[in-house]
Amino acid sequence: MVEGAKGFHPNLAIELCQTYGFDTEVAHHLAHNYGTQSHEIAKIAKLTGKRWPFLGRRLVSDMPFIECEVRYAVQYEYACHVKDFIARRTRLAFLNVQAARECLPRVADLMGEELGWDEARRAEEIADAEGLIKSMGFRLREGGTEVEQSADEKYRKVFDDLDTDRTGVLRPAELVEAYKQLGVTIDIQDAINMVNEVDTNRNGVVDFEEFLLIMVGASQGAIVDNRLHMLAQLTMEQACLEEEGATSAQVEGEKSLVEA
Repeated sequence: MVEGAKGFHPNLAIELCQTYGFDTEVAHHLAHNYGTQSHEIAKIAKLTGKRWPFLGRRLVSDMPFIECEVRYAVQYEYACHVKDFIARRTRLAFLNVQAARECLPRVADLMGEELGWDEARRAEEIADAEGLIKSMGFRLREGGTEVEQSADEKYRKVFDDLDTDRTGVLRPAELVEAYKQLGVTIDIQDAINMVNEVDTNRNGVVDFEEFLLIMVGASQGAIVDNRLHMLAQLTMEQACLEEEGATSAQVEGEKSLVEA
């Protein structure tokens, strides 16, 4: 059974609000992402110092991620680096890259308290996490503006190529068809298993955020032997070959016209 699934019920977020004094947005975030493990997070949460909410100091004001999630990631999920928290234990770096960047110093401080880091190590961890954000296809400006670069565009293109029914998500049947186009036959259960490997919100499909997480993780070496990543790579290679073939045919056609 998945950690946090035992005892889960649809009103867990309401229970968290009423029992611990989390605000509604934070409570829904905790219930959705941690299930009943939210109670363990509540035990290490600090008072906000406000009349409401009582618990749950946010890492960034407009996002529901709270400081005690960092301590929980270290104590329960063996997070060892700042980039582990923003990209692997939570998905903050994929949801809002600027918010992820803003909270790096605080995340480093909290993890440093747990792991005994000195100032030099904390600075090193922040720089390493910023390197991860940049590798995802974003340039970080001092003014705080995020600029989308080619990496995201490349992954969006292959995602759109796989999304043949244009619903904005990848379904098992589309993966079967994608393999068929590559000359490989898989059954629908294999495709369902591929989706389940990356479907973090368990809705039976792969959205672009989940797809991007896999592609970037694989490019960083954090994810290996993922079948959806391999399918995407093959699809991109096939597209490049077809593009090169079309270009060659166009050149040959222009040459024949000149020779005529």
